[in-house]
Amino acid sequence: MEACLINNKNHGFVLVTVLWFLFILTLIIGFFATWVQRELDTAQQLQADTQYQIAYHDTRATLLYLLSTQRFTFAGLTLPGMVVPTITSIDDLDSGTLNLPIGGEIAVDDQAYKGCSGVLFSLQDARGLINPNFASENALMRLLALFGVEAEQRGPLVAKLQDYIDTDDLFRINGAERDEYEEAGLLSPTNRFLRTSMEAKSVLDWANYPQLWQADAWPRLTSTSAFTIPNVNTAPLLILQAYFGLSQETAQLMIEMRRQQPFMDITKLNNFIEFNNPEDVLLFPSSDLRLSLWHPKANYMQQWHISMTPFAHQQTPWQVNFAYNLPLETVYAQYVPNALSQDICNASFSTYSQ
Repeated sequence: MEACLINNKNHGFVLVTVLWFLFILTLIIGFFATWVQRELDTAQQLQADTQYQIAYHDTRATLLYLLSTQRFTFAGLTLPGMVVPTITSIDDLDSGTLNLPIGGEIAVDDQAYKGCSGVLFSLQDARGLINPNFASENALMRLLALFGVEAEQRGPLVAKLQDYIDTDDLFRINGAERDEYEEAGLLSPTNRFLRTSMEAKSVLDWANYPQLWQADAWPRLTSTSAFTIPNVNTAPLLILQAYFGLSQETAQLMIEMRRQQPFMDITKLNNFIEFNNPEDVLLFPSSDLRLSLWHPKANYMQQWHISMTPFAHQQTPWQVNFAYNLPLETVYAQYVPNALSQDICNASFSTYSQ
């Protein structure tokens, strides 16, 4: 009887031991499987990121080639294979016929186009944006209003920006100079123009308004390379509203009109905007551009701020002012590419001939 009980106890102990062993083994296998899957996912993500980087590079290289070798018209960047007017005399340069729209140009108003290997890209003319260094108080106030900044907060923000970039230590009403920055534990004002739009985040209180920085909102609509009056052929919707004081409906109508036929003089513009100095109105793209690159499945996008320098001696015909990666913003993820027949990397450019 005692031997039977001891034997049963031994069997019970062995059974419990085996069950524990199986349980621990199951945990180890589960952990190992999870680790393997995580490593596989990481490897696949790294492989995908590498492919995105290659596609971004190829798209950027193709666009830099086009920007360096093709003409601009009022409608944007021409493509190889397009039938463009030829220069036969000095009169051709003076007449402006070389700048007339052809049809099928790559627009420089941040429209999306197909790049290489599923990448999308857009070009934004810096002349179509607001320069915070020179914009009027009213234009900046309207832009802040469109960002959802409360009315009583807009004036102080603009005053602090102006105190930040002016060359003196005089204190504006609701502004801020060195003492206020030291009290807040911030670097003192530079007392010079902003070098990039992102620098506005260093102005006292500006970082406290996330709506200015979410979705790259403020940098996307402003540029320190911009001219005083935005180019209405390339200005985004909010810039048309903020700078010229237009309603959303009127601004949208102007965008639809310019995509059918760019504005080439102020005659049609007079129906929408009254210019105090018509001679200051510039409707042709500038040599400063923002190139945005993204893939719908990527977690990040790239932006390159470029100046074309075709007459620079012994240098490349372009200059990269600065570039950075940022999270793929919703506004770009929702873009639908313009209806070009093929992407710019694989297309036979003769398909763009008119």
